Amino acid sequence: MKPALAAAGLIPARKERESWGWEPSREMTHHCWRHTYVGVQLGVGEDVVSVSHRLGHASVTITLETYAHFMPDNGMRGRTAVEAWLGAADVSKTP
Repeated sequence: MKPALAAAGLIPARKERESWGWEPSREMTHHCWRHTYVGVQLGVGEDVVSVSHRLGHASVTITLETYAHFMPDNGMRGRTAVEAWLGAADVSKTP
C-alpha cells in the first residue's frame, strides 16, 4: 500500500537509512475511507448489525466499541418512544 501511495505522491518516499522506513500515513490509507463509510452509514441510522456484517467484524460488539460515537440521536429514539407510550397511556388521568 505505501509504495503505491509514494508513487502517487501522496506520502514521501521510503527513507532507506531510517530504521522505521516509512512516514506515518494512516490518514491516507483505507482506514480513513473505512471510518468515513461507517460514519456515513451509522449517521443516517443504518442498522449496526448490517454495517458490522459489511465490515467483516467477528461480532457487532467490535463495531459498537469502535464506532458507537457515530450513531445518531444519542438515545433520542428511545426517549421519544417512551414518551409516546406514556402519552398513549394518558397518565394525566390517573388518580
